[in-house]
Amino acid sequence: MFLGIDFPSVNGNAPPPPGDYSGELWVFAGIFEGDTLTAYVYLFRQRDAEQPTFCDLLVRGSNGRVWVRDFLKLPDLNWRDSDGRCAPDVWSLMPEAIRDLPLVKTEPLPDFEVAQ
Repeated sequence: MFLGIDFPSVNGNAPPPPGDYSGELWVFAGIFEGDTLTAYVYLFRQRDAEQPTFCDLLVRGSNGRVWVRDFLKLPDLNWRDSDGRCAPDVWSLMPEAIRDLPLVKTEPLPDFEVAQ
C-alpha cells in the first residue's frame, strides 16, 4: 500500500481511511532453502488503535529475487492478503519462506496523516 512498488493486489492501491497513523518496521533475516532472505514487514495502525490495520511486506533474496505482499484488516477482523486469502492472524498469511526467520531489528516509522 505504501511501498511505492506497483504489484497486483486484491487490496488495491487505495489509501487507508483518513486519520493519523503510526508504523513500525520489523526486519527478519535468515536462510530459507539455500537462499539468504531479508524480509521487511511494515506494520501500520491508526495512532489511537492498539493493533495494526494494514501491513506491507518486502522480501529480498540473495539470488536477486524480490517479492511484495500487502495485508489489510477487514471489518470482520480477518486479514486479507494481496492474493485474496483471508485468515484471523496476519502471520499465517505470510509466505512460508519468512515465517520462521529470526527477528533481527525493529524500529518505529515516522507518524503520518492520511487526509480526507
